[in-house]
Amino acid sequence: MFVSSSDREGISNSMLEAMAIGLPCVCTDCAGGGARMMIEDHENGLLVPMRDVDALYKAMKEVIETPGLADKLSRNAVKIRERLRPDVICQQMLDAILGENE
Repeated sequence: MFVSSSDREGISNSMLEAMAIGLPCVCTDCAGGGARMMIEDHENGLLVPMRDVDALYKAMKEVIETPGLADKLSRNAVKIRERLRPDVICQQMLDAILGENE
């Protein structure tokens, strides 16, 4: 399991790397919104409120104790590799620069 308890975070490289290799992720829904942009709660990871130690504990415990949850999160987390493929990101950048998809 990958756990991030940041109070401020953009898009965390360590979180993306953990997702890409299929680690279940528990991350704070912190200012900057990086985790929120990548994690759909209880689908490909778990989001918890910032500075809520009890919620963080419960989320980690849930991953450990809920049958099948870690597997579900792992299977869905690795899909981030498709979403962030270089050709996909480059096309999005080109579309933004050229004004496509408006």
